[in-house]
Amino acid sequence: MEKYLLSREIVKFHFGEVYAQIFWNLSTYGACGFKELVKLSKVSAGEVKQAVAVLLQQNVIFAYEKGSGRVFRNKPWKLDGEEGVEILFEAKVEEALLRLRFPRFIQLCREYYGETGEVLCQILLERGLLSFEDVIQVGVTQGRLKSSAAADSVLHKMIEEKFVCLAGYEYYEKNEKDVSSVSSGMKRKRSTDDAPSPAREADMSQRSSETLRFVQLELYRISTSFLNRILRHEAFSDLVVHTVRENSRMVASCFRAMLSLIRKEDECFEGEQSVPVQRDAILDEIRNQMPSSSELVTVDQLNEALNVLQDDRYNFISGIGISSFVVEIRMMRQLLKQRATEHLILKRHGTSGLRVYRLLLDKGALEQRQLLEFAMLPGTTAREKLYAMFRDGYVVVNEIPSSSDYKSSRSFFLWSVDVSNVFTNVLCHAYKATLNMLIRMKNLHVEYSRLLGSNLYCVSEELESVPIQQEILERHISSQSSNMNYSCASLELKERLEKLRQRMALYEVSILRLDKNIMCIRDI
Repeated sequence: MEKYLLSREIVKFHFGEVYAQIFWNLSTYGACGFKELVKLSKVSAGEVKQAVAVLLQQNVIFAYEKGSGRVFRNKPWKLDGEEGVEILFEAKVEEALLRLRFPRFIQLCREYYGETGEVLCQILLERGLLSFEDVIQVGVTQGRLKSSAAADSVLHKMIEEKFVCLAGYEYYEKNEKDVSSVSSGMKRKRSTDDAPSPAREADMSQRSSETLRFVQLELYRISTSFLNRILRHEAFSDLVVHTVRENSRMVASCFRAMLSLIRKEDECFEGEQSVPVQRDAILDEIRNQMPSSSELVTVDQLNEALNVLQDDRYNFISGIGISSFVVEIRMMRQLLKQRATEHLILKRHGTSGLRVYRLLLDKGALEQRQLLEFAMLPGTTAREKLYAMFRDGYVVVNEIPSSSDYKSSRSFFLWSVDVSNVFTNVLCHAYKATLNMLIRMKNLHVEYSRLLGSNLYCVSEELESVPIQQEILERHISSQSSNMNYSCASLELKERLEKLRQRMALYEVSILRLDKNIMCIRDI
């Protein structure tokens, strides 16, 4: 339930109350038609149509035809009501939760493609769905891109390397004048000595007119799944760096090279292992990633690093045959989840609570007396920690009766850890904490806007006047706040605004940290 509440608050924070209400109706009631959605939302059809257009554009909901399953990218109500056509809408809760990760996506694009890549990523995340030309045009028009040629090159590279993906097509009808001129031009081009018959020429003219009447426009968006994959790889790399001590630099380079090779081929992280990579390919990738001034990596150094990664203490990779290796995806995912959980237990219950948790994981079910002996803690402290962890859902107790009358005095009480239940509780706590921080940050935004006399997070209007909706999300509140004109403000007002801005920045950082824990437990 916390996940749905958090996704609703994210939509409300980014778009507004009406959008959040529509999203909430779709996430709680399931698939709904347009008329049913209007009744549930209790607002006008025009407002629902505008909100649905924005949410479709931002990939927070999706629309499809009942029966055939045909998916629509925008404005599907044009076909709604025709004979045999029924359009249904559904919420995409996971995509709404991914909006918390947008700042990290922008940072990734900056690391790989510089400032131009960062601006292109911001534009695509703000607009949701754009054609290739519109992405560059928006950046140049707003003065965020210095060179259209450089932006064109970077955007092509981002598409080639899967940072930006083709999301669909939009069809629009060309002007009749343009169609006729193109058709006549095609006729003149075919006028040779060996001219076709008049009947065939008329048929070709009619077919060319039909094909040219509707033009296909490719629409692009940020590939959130691929960027998520990069963040997962970074989490795997950090795990290796913080775990392996011997020859750590070479081991980390070797493991990053393996992840780089499997990144574009491995589409699923639900499997046991990654796709296999060859030893020679790993060596070439390491040499490509290292600076030209550094010494070349030898085969012996690579073999030593691969042996460390295959060691029984770690088992991060496994060998297949003589020269092929795979990454143990499932094992690393489980280890990351466990480490994130232990970090949270350490923060909430201290070292003694973490010791109790690890003991129960290692020994299995134990009586309270046995647990106190193994933990080597004072009886009062151990009991307090044990019952506090039981209240938070980190440990469970099972009653095993020794007689048929089920009396508690004759029963054994065994303490244990239900790992799947622990992961679920940790995830719910992270969702709840993130939700609380979003609400607090929204209140700070309201106070900030009241002091400035302007609204910093409004949704733009007139969506029907252009084929691509206007910008509906203002990113980087802190950078916008710093560019405000304070010349007319008093010193006291400046201090209050600065304090609010600092508090909002702290909440943003805290939300990003919580989202990293959510990614480790849920997405990895």
